Amino acid sequence: MSKFNLSEFKQLLKTAGDRYHDHAVSSGQADLAYERQRVKSRRAVGQVLEPFLRKAGLDVDGLNKILAHNQDELRRTFAKQKVEAAKHSAGQRNAFHHAIEL
Repeated sequence: MSKFNLSEFKQLLKTAGDRYHDHAVSSGQADLAYERQRVKSRRAVGQVLEPFLRKAGLDVDGLNKILAHNQDELRRTFAKQKVEAAKHSAGQRNAFHHAIEL
């Protein structure tokens, strides 16, 4: 039976962590591409429907203002969540690397 090699084990952990990070980044990019396509499709549907909604007597400009306000709130919320996630991610990464170096 071979002996346990601590430095080799640490290197394997680091490599696994790097691979996980790479996978998370590529997965996030795929999600982002999907979301961009979804937004693009939603805008196209909106452009097709807008003339019909105006003819039906709906206040499209008022609806657009409400949607814009909602979008601003979502962006602010997302920015806050992004900052919090970055804080936690950095702390977890530091703890992981510290544990490997021990």
